[in-house]
Amino acid sequence: MTRLVIGALLVLAAQTGWAFNGCPPASDDADKCETGIVKALGKFGGAVINCHAEQADGAFKQKPVDEETCEEAGPKSAKGKFDATVAQTAPKCPPEVVTNAGTVSAELVSGSGSLDVQNGLVYCDTSSGTPIDPSGDDAGSVPSSADGLKCSDGVGKDLAKLWGAIGKCSTEAADAAFKGKAFDEATCRSTATGKYDAAAAKLIAKGGCPTCLDAGAQSALRDALLTQLDAIDGQIFVCPAPTTTTTTVTLPTTTTTTSLPGSTTTTSTTTTTLATTTTTTSTTTPSSTTPTSTTLATTTTSTPTPSSTTLPTTTSTSTTSTSTTLATTTTTSTTTTSTVSGAGLCLDASNQATGPACTSTNDCPRDLRPTPNCDPTTHPELCPTFGCCGDGTRDIGETCDKGTANCSVGNLCASDCSSNCQAIGRCTGSGTQCLLAADCPAGQGCCGNAIVEGPAETCDDGNFVDRDSCPAGCFIASCTPLLATSFGAHVTYTKPAGTTLSGLGFFVDYPEGKVTSPTTTAPFGVSNDVNQLGYGFTVEAVKLGGLPSPLLTITFQTCQGASAATAADFKCKVTDASDDLGNVVDPATVTCAVTVP
Repeated sequence: MTRLVIGALLVLAAQTGWAFNGCPPASDDADKCETGIVKALGKFGGAVINCHAEQADGAFKQKPVDEETCEEAGPKSAKGKFDATVAQTAPKCPPEVVTNAGTVSAELVSGSGSLDVQNGLVYCDTSSGTPIDPSGDDAGSVPSSADGLKCSDGVGKDLAKLWGAIGKCSTEAADAAFKGKAFDEATCRSTATGKYDAAAAKLIAKGGCPTCLDAGAQSALRDALLTQLDAIDGQIFVCPAPTTTTTTVTLPTTTTTTSLPGSTTTTSTTTTTLATTTTTTSTTTPSSTTPTSTTLATTTTSTPTPSSTTLPTTTSTSTTSTSTTLATTTTTSTTTTSTVSGAGLCLDASNQATGPACTSTNDCPRDLRPTPNCDPTTHPELCPTFGCCGDGTRDIGETCDKGTANCSVGNLCASDCSSNCQAIGRCTGSGTQCLLAADCPAGQGCCGNAIVEGPAETCDDGNFVDRDSCPAGCFIASCTPLLATSFGAHVTYTKPAGTTLSGLGFFVDYPEGKVTSPTTTAPFGVSNDVNQLGYGFTVEAVKLGGLPSPLLTITFQTCQGASAATAADFKCKVTDASDDLGNVVDPATVTCAVTVP
């Protein structure tokens, strides 16, 4: 039974490869260790965020809470539970992973980048003038209203959920890479961030959020967390260490006999020994040149042969020893295709990659322009650093970063990421590449550049894909719902002959200018996980023994002044499928459709 459920829930796609920092696990034990630690870190981070929420709630109600006991003091604290998990997993782990796990957990509870410091970005409303932690150990202010407290608590919970979801994407990608299976990590991460964005929009729509937690601020918190988690991946999914090999080669002995006229015969014997040290590193870096020092020890012995003559002669014997050191260079080249390696340039205040050179955002200066989340005078550590464009990690100020695949200066290219790490979009009408709407014909937007430029755009999340917070066309039609109306539809599917499907994932795109507020009903025995997006929704449907068709009933409200929707207005796309034995079924062999009465 368990196997059937797990098989039905498999969400696999055709994309392969390693999409985040680090390397795939090197063994079955390493796979269990590294994925286990990343999962534990997600629970640890969520627990610390919850500790901060309890602390803020207590401060607001003037009932102080011992946050340290919750966070890191004792075996039942968040850190205590994490340390216990690492200790239990350690026998299966590479030593450096255990060391790095301890370093990561320590940095999360102390230091300039800790969750205690980042707490000031969530509980950021300073109008009350009251710090959450009078001792100064934890940043943040007591919200000035109950609605503000609910908003900050909600943002914290959303960040904790995002942490868990992104961690799950990383562990599933690592496990799939180790086992040689396919996993669409990009879609997994996009789904996770889409849920975060939808939750953020709901918080803002309820009202009560302070200006320091507006849509832009919550997006910045999302991006900062993604950057932090990418860095953690690189510390847990470790890459193989360099290996050094020393080889000694003795060359054949050479004997040379030289006859000198009228006096002596000299015989020279030379033996040469080469000691060579070669360092080989298996990484995803460009070609490397390793200097090798080779010492040749040469000994020459001259043995004279006396000659007779009628005149007095003098015989001389000499032995000469010569040591010669030669320096040679051995070049070892390893060609690896990677879009996330290489040094970059720091962005400036105008988001231009002007330098200095960097390998990560840690090499870049802080952006000390005052904002609600940055007080350069009293708390410069809360101010963000400028992004490192070209390091392969999207930082604050960047809307993309594809490392060495970024376009060259002044050019647009197939990677859709400019030399300044700004996303390259497509004109909403002509489809040509653009950086801004000004690059497009009049009236068109530049979809995919992460900038909303109306009226042709109502959203822009920096890509051209559906199933996230913004549709591929960057436009969501408005609708005034008619509350007393109802419009029904069904989702059906077709499958390969002889196949029983027990798991099916699909995406429905509906005409949001004609119908809105969909509610879904599944047939008896079907379990559905539905994610509403405002212009469509995704569904993961599961039923042991096989899914029925139709497999979903949808009820919409109609939009005021809109024409009636037809089947042609809907689109349905299968994203993943599995049979009743848990085997993955190629989603290209399965189709779905929306039918209307």
